[in-house]
Amino acid sequence: MSFRDQYAKITIAKHFAKLTKPDGPWEDGLPSPRKPLPRGPKDQTIKVGIIGAGAAGLYAALIIDSFKDARITYDIVDANPMTKRAGGGRLFTYHFSDSKNDYFVSVVA
Repeated sequence: MSFRDQYAKITIAKHFAKLTKPDGPWEDGLPSPRKPLPRGPKDQTIKVGIIGAGAAGLYAALIIDSFKDARITYDIVDANPMTKRAGGGRLFTYHFSDSKNDYFVSVVA
């Protein structure tokens, strides 16, 4: 397990512990975590659909790629075709010219 994986696991555990305390954000706390579902056969593929090619959708794909499990595949579906851009969502990069740092990033809501 990499340092990043260990850090994420500890951070999520601390956050979940804070949420499940009776005096936390919810009066009764959150329910305890469920037991993981049993895994299927080793050759079973898992197909994931990611809706939206914005920052969250691309980050979800990055997380799935970080699992390094060839059984998990995904498709990203976005309302706008990505013919001349690298992502979707509300982030838009306008290139004034072909020179290196000549661009403007706009977040449109």
